[in-house]
Order: sequence, then C-alpha cells, then structure tokens
Amino acid sequence: MNLERLIQSVKNNLSYLASSSKDKENLNRIIAAMQIVDRVFFVPDKKDAYFDTALPIGYNQTISQPSTVARMLLLAELESGNNLLELGAGSGWNACLAGFIIYPGKVLSLDIVPQLVEKAQENLNTLKKNLNYEDRVKLSHIEFKHGNIFKQLDHWPDRYERIIITAGITKEQENLIYQLAEKILKEKGILVCPYMQGPLITLKKEQAKISKNTTLEHYVFVPLLD
Repeated sequence: MNLERLIQSVKNNLSYLASSSKDKENLNRIIAAMQIVDRVFFVPDKKDAYFDTALPIGYNQTISQPSTVARMLLLAELESGNNLLELGAGSGWNACLAGFIIYPGKVLSLDIVPQLVEKAQENLNTLKKNLNYEDRVKLSHIEFKHGNIFKQLDHWPDRYERIIITAGITKEQENLIYQLAEKILKEKGILVCPYMQGPLITLKKEQAKISKNTTLEHYVFVPLLD
C-alpha cells in the first residue's frame, strides 16, 4: 500500500458524497492536503500508514481512518482564513490537514493527554523538516495545547469559525456540544462531531440559533473524555 492508493481509496469512498461543485472543490483541497501532509509522519508503525483504516496511537486513542478524517473535513466546509478549534489532538494529523487548508487561518488543537500533545507537536516538526519552504509556511499557524475546554467554557477568550471534535460523544454529552457551539462558535460557524457509535453531527450557527444535521453513514470513535 502506498500514498497514491490511499488517496484513491479516500476518493472512492467520498466522491459520491461530494455532489455539489462546492463539495467537489473542498474534497479536492482535502486530497491535495493529504498528499503534502503525509500520514506516514503521524502513525507509530510506518508500514501501516497508507491503509485506509484507524490505527492505535497509544493512551487508548486512535488516528482515525483517512476516509473518515476526510469526511469530517468535508462537512466542516473549511475556508482559507478560518480559525479552527480542534478537541482531540491525537497524533496531530487532522489538525495539520486542517491548518494546511485554512492557512493563513489558525488551528488550536487541545487534548487532555499531555503526552499526545507532545507527540503531535513532534510529528508536526518532523513533517516540516521534510517539506519545502512554501508548504512549511502553510503549517506555521498550528498550536497543540494541553487542556480541557469544558472546564473553562464560561471564560474561554476566543471564538472560532470552525470546531472539529475528533472523539465520539454519547447522547448524554450532546448538551455539552450545544453549549460549545452557543458560547464559542462564531455566527455562520460550523461544528463537526461524531457519536461514539452512529452518524457524524453537524451544528451550524445562524442568527444565534443552532441547527443540527446528521450523516446517513455511521462510524465508530473512541469516547470523548470531558
């Protein structure tokens, strides 16, 4: 398995979901990012990097299946200049893909496991050493940080056009996600989040009201720890 086959697998799995011209354009941008932000720099076992499957990264966490990562980025409708909050840094791959796409926008990626924060930063640094100057610059606005936003939500200083949560919620946690969207998602912003077992959720804020949509496809994610 190599990068080209992985890219083709992602295309095959998502092409039918990118029905509009905007979706197709966004999917092409995600694919282009995956070709630069090579997954091989973000997995413990390099020989498994190009399989379109989730892989363990330690601390009971995983790096998600590339097709699933691309689906979430597609739902987020990322635009250049967006500022994005990610909950669940994992290995850092999703944050780096998003950061590459939205540059000069910024990504803040939070994780409650400090070792994963350190490893994500290390992975980003290693990747950048293997890129040309232009591509390195597009990864210069990504910050990995240890923290739990749910314990600071009432006093969080920043607001974001996009929020992506990379761990699955239960029905009981859904209220937390709505609070997150209401308090720190900007007007016309988008939040993407999975259930532990079930569809992906999209919350959109318009005129200070939150609307919810879910995908027809179902997924399995590690749990969100709040």
